[in-house]
This record gives sequence, C-alpha cells and structure tokens, in this order.
Amino acid sequence: MGIIASCNEGIDPISAVDPGPDVTAPTVAITSPSGSVVNIPFTETQVDLAIDFTAADDIEIKKITLKLDGTTLSTYDSFTDYRRVVKSFMTEKLGIGDHRVEVVAEDLSGKITILAKDFEVSNQYTAKYAGEIFYMPFEGNLNLDLISLTSATVVGTPSFATGKSGKAYAGATDSYLTYPIAGLGLANSFSISFWYKANIVPDRAGIMVIGPPGINTRTSGFRLFREGGASPVKGNIGTGAGDVWNDGGAISSTAWVFMTLVVGEGKYGIYANGTLLRAESTYTGNISWADCEFLSIGSGAPRFIEWGHLSDNSLIDEIRIFNKKLTQAEVQAVMNGN
Repeated sequence: MGIIASCNEGIDPISAVDPGPDVTAPTVAITSPSGSVVNIPFTETQVDLAIDFTAADDIEIKKITLKLDGTTLSTYDSFTDYRRVVKSFMTEKLGIGDHRVEVVAEDLSGKITILAKDFEVSNQYTAKYAGEIFYMPFEGNLNLDLISLTSATVVGTPSFATGKSGKAYAGATDSYLTYPIAGLGLANSFSISFWYKANIVPDRAGIMVIGPPGINTRTSGFRLFREGGASPVKGNIGTGAGDVWNDGGAISSTAWVFMTLVVGEGKYGIYANGTLLRAESTYTGNISWADCEFLSIGSGAPRFIEWGHLSDNSLIDEIRIFNKKLTQAEVQAVMNGN
C-alpha cells in the first residue's frame, strides 16, 4: 500500500477571518505638491509636476478619483493592497497660476472622503536673504530685477556670456545698464554683492555707481571702480558734506571673484571672496542718497567718468543689493549660496 501524504502537511490551514464592521471612512493625504507654492525658474511658464497621494481604509478601498482644477485625471479601482493605496500621477505643462488638486476616496460601504489642496505655480523670485531688496541674475538673457520685476535700461551694446551661474552680463565699450533706485529703500546702511570676472583692458573702469548729476560729483551715493593693471578694486561713498575713499586691493584677473561692498555704522569696506581687501574706512554721519536716481552697472558713466572710469569689459553675475550692512559671516553665506 502506498503512502499518502497531505499537501498541507506541516502547514496550518488557511481560514477566513472576519474583518469586522466597516466603521470609518477612508483617510487621504496629499504629499505632492508639498506646499502652497510651487516655484519654477522665472524664465519658464509651465512645469511638469508629480501629484503624490495616499489613501487608506479600515476594511477596503473601492475607488479613488484624482482631479485637477475640476477635471478628472485618473480613476483607480484595482489595487494590490486594498487597505492602503499609494499613487503618483505626473501632470505635464501645468501653467502659472492657482490650481486645486482633489482626491476622492470611496470604501466598500460607500463612505467617501474628499481631500482638496490649493496651490500656486509661480515663477516669481522670493528674496532668499534677510534684507535682500534687489536680485539680477541675468538668466534668460534678461537684465531683470527679479524682486520688483523691473528691467534695466540698456545703453550701447552689452551682451551675455557664460556666467558664474548660468548667464552673466558681458561688458562692451561705451556700454552699460542703468536701473532706477526709486522704491529700493536704500538707507543709512546697505550692501551690494556680485560675482565678477575682471577684464583688465582697459586698465580702469567703473564697475557700479549710484551718484548725483555731474561727471564727478561725489557728495552722495557710492562709486565702485577698478584702476591699474593689477586689477585693484576701489570704492568711494558720499556723506553729504564730503566723500570718503577706500583703496581696496587687487583681485584675480583670470578667475571669478565674489565682490561685496558693505556700508553702515560709520564704516565701509570691500570684500573679495569673503575677505576684506583692506581695513574698513571710517566716516562721520551717514551715506547720502541726495539727487541719486539710478544705478549704473558696467561703467562709471554717466555720473563718474572723470579719470577714465568708463565702460567695463568684464563679466558680472548674480547682483544682489541689501538694505543692511552685511557681516563677514553673512557675506560668506551669500557667496556660498547658503
């Protein structure tokens, strides 16, 4: 007589377990978009965005409907795990503006949970640092301040080149930008930072200037300029009654250098790559902005042209202006993108 063995030998038999009554409605969580604003580069007008969500039920999910702005994107009714469902749906070419994503989850007993989340797709820059009032990165071949969305006026034929990050302003002979300062809120303390790759031909040029009318009136505003074959960068500020110089120091003429002018509390100085080029200069009173109307970028023209401080053929990138005097630690944080 043969030996008969059960195929279930050594294995506990499977028996049905009553899941119990369906007591609660499904729970829903939307994990993407993660916030109320989806920021995209200011040069873009659309984004591909993943909508990620989870639905769970104490007994069984019957159906899930995903909607965007009232339109059904997808319906799910077959699941590997009927109690906890994790899904991701990729939307394409979602435009700038306000949107609403909605997840509708229904369980076997007909209980329905609806979760909606409002969000905005925005390509407007939000200030990254405390006191930041101006940011011009030159991306998209634009001379645009991303905080006010105001463009600079172009004089001559400057162009764009490969920058420290993306694109950069490329200076040219008899060329520069002007940007109105009304509304910036410049006060007794301020700082201006930017990446700079010096072209030492010509050997002297204006880099950035805010000044009153006249070709060399220095009683208000500031002047940041370069002179000498070794690329020394120097500065001057106006205090109403007079002006104060800072002789700065030499910088590299072959590499990108992070330049920062800091002014306030009776002292001002010029940093290169987070280190003072020279001890801070002292002044009495406050910097004056009397009769100052615009910032010149890439030249001393039209208001600081004496001594040959004209157009600069150098590259300039990532200009930021602050309504405070940055500390050395803050200068280094901006330089490092922190």
